Amino acid sequence: MTPPNRFAGKRAAVSLTYDDAMHAQLDHAIPQLNRAGFRGTFFINTRSGECISQRADEWRQAAASGHELGNHTQYHPCPQKPGQPPNPRASEAYSLAQIEQELVDAEKDLDAIVPVPAGSRSFAFPCGVSWVGPERTSYRRATARMFAACRGGGVPDDVPAHREKFFAGRGVTDATPQETIIGYIDDAIARGDWLIYVFHGIGGGWLSLANERHEHLLAELRRREADVHVAPFGDVARMRRA
Repeated sequence: MTPPNRFAGKRAAVSLTYDDAMHAQLDHAIPQLNRAGFRGTFFINTRSGECISQRADEWRQAAASGHELGNHTQYHPCPQKPGQPPNPRASEAYSLAQIEQELVDAEKDLDAIVPVPAGSRSFAFPCGVSWVGPERTSYRRATARMFAACRGGGVPDDVPAHREKFFAGRGVTDATPQETIIGYIDDAIARGDWLIYVFHGIGGGWLSLANERHEHLLAELRRREADVHVAPFGDVARMRRA
């Protein structure tokens, strides 16, 4: 466990992470974060939606203002849904070589928006799944090699030399009671630990959290600012390794 006061002199750290590059994130989440004085991490699947191609300049501006843009693959492979026709973008349909190439190609897409040094970007596993193919072959070794820190993907028993690169997040939607969402902060303070929130839509989109509930969470973080260091995922991951 990270010792107390390890996080910029504060007892705990919180990272606010947002998946899937949604219009609602540009329209609602980023303005709310900016007003609160916080910076978030946005894990972007670069080719499976229109938000990147249509609003690349806005994502570039978000990065320039301090928000982190992380890799979330190009096409967001997730497990095949039971009873549905075979999906060529399902996790089971990928080979290890295909997913590794997609990670490389997604890096190129992101570098066209905001270039970063090789190996310094963060990554989040789509659907939290770190395997591909019918035999469920892990691709954690590839992510450990390519990225500075990874969110999700389970317990990385197959990458013992890089276990410090893998971190779990807590998913939050409108189905999550507000007292639970806020309680996560106090638990992190009590443990001297790092809390990683996982959001999708804010005020719209899928797996959404209402605008007012998101703003309430940010206000509660501000109220606890003496104890909590709020920073992007990649920044806190580097802090832990320092």
